[in-house]
Amino acid sequence: MAGPIDLSVPPAIVAPSPGPWYAAAPVVPAVQEAFNLPSMIQQLVRHEGETFVPLPDPARGRVIGVGRNVDTHGFTQAEIQHLGGAGRDLYARPLSRAESRYLLVNDIQEGAADLDRRLPWWRQMNDARQRALLDMRFNLGQDGLEKFKKALPAMRAGDYETAAREIMDSDVGRGGKTKAPGLAARYATLAQMMRIGK
Repeated sequence: MAGPIDLSVPPAIVAPSPGPWYAAAPVVPAVQEAFNLPSMIQQLVRHEGETFVPLPDPARGRVIGVGRNVDTHGFTQAEIQHLGGAGRDLYARPLSRAESRYLLVNDIQEGAADLDRRLPWWRQMNDARQRALLDMRFNLGQDGLEKFKKALPAMRAGDYETAAREIMDSDVGRGGKTKAPGLAARYATLAQMMRIGK
């Protein structure tokens, strides 16, 4: 078992980059729809799983809650306070479900804020398509998401058939380097959500 997580060290603050070429021209949506947060929470719990103690993840380091990487993401000062202070041993006193969901909502809000800054057109899509894109951002990070050089412009143009095909044609759509069936199934679901908007 790894040593205790040091809650006293906040994660590094990194300024967001200005965004790639396909985000450059702002699009003002006629109607800005917000994704359904309870549905987003359920979707991410289903795709990521949930753990109340830090567990090793071979691809990402130690994770806790719903996909929170404690080695690279860490905790904000507000989260440290919410979790009971810097001295808490997360192995001896695991997260509660409410604490796990608190961290998840923070991560969802962080991901949505990144999308608002770097791909502002994403709010033009309906709830299901927004959740599919946010799920991809959650799994890949913003930089990983922005490697979808054909899918993102297709989404922006409303060509969801092409976007879905590009998602399935990607490395993660085929299960990643390890050909993980769970990852392939996740991206098949996200491609279908993008294709049909449900």
